Amino acid sequence: MYLKILYKDDPFFKDTKCVLTIHNLAYQGIFEKEKYLQLGIPWDYFNMHFLEYYGKINLLKGGIVFSDMVNTVSPTYAKQIQTSQYGCGLEGVLREKRERLVGILNAIDYSIWNPKNDPRIYKNYSSKNIEDKYTNKRKFQKELGFKQKKNCLLLGMVARLAEQKGVDILSSSLDYLLKKYQLVILGLGDERYHEILKKKEKKFKENFSLHLKFDEVLAHKIYASCDCFLIPSRFEPCGLSQMISYKYATVPIVHHTGGLVDTVKDIEEKGGGFVFYNYTTEDLITAVERAQELFEKKGEWLKLIKKITRYNFSWQITANQYIEMYKKTLSL
Repeated sequence: MYLKILYKDDPFFKDTKCVLTIHNLAYQGIFEKEKYLQLGIPWDYFNMHFLEYYGKINLLKGGIVFSDMVNTVSPTYAKQIQTSQYGCGLEGVLREKRERLVGILNAIDYSIWNPKNDPRIYKNYSSKNIEDKYTNKRKFQKELGFKQKKNCLLLGMVARLAEQKGVDILSSSLDYLLKKYQLVILGLGDERYHEILKKKEKKFKENFSLHLKFDEVLAHKIYASCDCFLIPSRFEPCGLSQMISYKYATVPIVHHTGGLVDTVKDIEEKGGGFVFYNYTTEDLITAVERAQELFEKKGEWLKLIKKITRYNFSWQITANQYIEMYKKTLSL
C-alpha cells in the first residue's frame, strides 16, 4: 500500500512491482476505523474501493487492491476464495483481481522430511525396505502405551486444533473410531477442543494418545509410524501434511477442499489417498472404513504405500512456478 500510495511518484520505485501471497484468507488484519491515522495514509483511501470494510480497516483488502499480482498456495484455493463459501467477505475484491490471481502449490523440504535419513524416527526406511516402517509402528505403539498390533490401523494427526482443521467432525467421530482403531493427535488450538479431546482420551486411553503441545520429534514419529494420516479440514489453503505423509508411506485421509484437491486423489481414481466429499462426521468415518478395507488386503496396501513414497512435492517445481510469476509481474 505504501509503495502505491506514498511512494508512487518516487523515481527510485518507478519500476518496482509488488506481489502479495495469501496463505490463509481468514486472517485479514481488521481494525477499528479510529486507528486509521496510525497508517499514515490519506483519508481518501478509506472507502469501499480501497481499505474500508464494513466501517472498519481491512489491511489484507488494501494489500490485494494495491498489489500488481496476488497468489495463494494452491490452484484450487485460488479458485475457491473467489466464492462466497470460502472468500471470507473478500470474494468480490478477489474476483475483480482474477486476471492477476494465481495459485502455486506449496512444497516440502525433503532434506528434513525423508524417512531414509530422518534422525528423529526409530528406524530409517524407504520404498526399498518398507517393512522397517512397521518397526517404527511397533515401537511407537509401545511408547504410547498401545497394544503392539501390526494389524490394527494406527491413525495420526498433527495440526492446529481448530474448526478449520476439521476437529469438530473428528471429535464427533471418535466414539465410533476409537472402538476399532488406534489414534494419536499432536497439536494446540482452541481450548474447547482441548477439553473435548481430553475427555475422549480418558474414555479411550487404550486407543487414544493426545499431546497438547508442539513437539518436532513426536511429529516425525507420527508421520513415520502411522498407517494413515487424518486431514479432515473444513478448508485448507494448501496443507503440507499430506505431502509429508506420502514420503513416509502414511496414507492421507482428507476432505476434498483447497490444496488437498490438488495433491490427494482417491484410490478409486488411481490416486494415493482416501477422499471424502461432504464435510460430515459420517463421511469421515466412511473414509476411514474404506482405508481399513484396503489395509486388510496386505498386498494391495503394500503396493499403495510404495507408490506414494515416490510422489514428488519438492521446491524445485514450485520455485520455477514462482520465477515465472515474478517474470510475468515485471512485464505488467
